[in-house]
Amino acid sequence: MDSFGMDDNVRLIKKNGAVIENIKASVQEDIIYIDNPNFAIEVNDIIERVLPIGATEQYKVVNPIYHAKSGSFNASYEVKCQKLGIQNDKLDISNITYNFHGHNSRVNNNSLDLSTNMVSINDEIAKQIEILRDEIKKNIIDINEKSDALEIVTALENHFKQEKPSRAVVNSLVRSLPTLASISSIGSFLISCIPQ
Repeated sequence: MDSFGMDDNVRLIKKNGAVIENIKASVQEDIIYIDNPNFAIEVNDIIERVLPIGATEQYKVVNPIYHAKSGSFNASYEVKCQKLGIQNDKLDISNITYNFHGHNSRVNNNSLDLSTNMVSINDEIAKQIEILRDEIKKNIIDINEKSDALEIVTALENHFKQEKPSRAVVNSLVRSLPTLASISSIGSFLISCIPQ
């Protein structure tokens, strides 16, 4: 390409911070032509153009293509670039952080929900529920009372698997259990696990 049409004056800001001023160029929408360069242009360098109205445009180098001198054509760069300052959501997002809380927490991105939900309750809660079962089996002699108490423990366990267990429900279930010191202390622990 000859110097014909090189009406823009740009500067190149290298990745290392070096600046090359007063470069004759032809700035197009996503390509900048630079004639007769005596410097290298690399990916992620920045090209700046000051407009006659005083505004500055910045372009990020995406693919610099060097053309060697050929016949009457000078060496040149055909610089494919991206104009900075234009909102491009797909390019701006480098990572997304998801914070999940509660049972059955999930996110579905561009998908149908054909998933299987696995629920796990806090290990300490699960451990205390098992201890509660053992205490009932060991200390409650009456078969009917033992059976009723174990059903309540199962109801407690199932309730803790819900996304937001209710403190009132847990409190009510715990109060339905037989009155023993070991059972009461575990019940108090389970109630305290649910925020007010």
